[in-house]
Amino acid sequence: KAPGVMCSVAAGLPCGKEGPMIHSGAILGSTLSQAGTGPLLRPFRCDTEVRDFVVAGAASGVAAAFSAPLGGVLFAIEEGASHMNPSIMLRTFVCATAAA
Repeated sequence: KAPGVMCSVAAGLPCGKEGPMIHSGAILGSTLSQAGTGPLLRPFRCDTEVRDFVVAGAASGVAAAFSAPLGGVLFAIEEGASHMNPSIMLRTFVCATAAA
């Protein structure tokens, strides 16, 4: 799915890219939260941190699809995060800004 979305978006094809890009961002966030086994990545193994990574990935997908980082953060607040606090909002905004 991800290579197909990247190729179709890069080619400028008229396709619905928003849904697959959000899904790809969430997959990437989940994969990054579970990568590695060192002591630096150990705190990201708990469920709340994995959920926050998935939310940040989905927000990055929205930001990349619409070129709107603030829209990605608002999407993450509305749909993804069940317990939103300012630190998660800041991290999500940084991820969405980097993706846009």
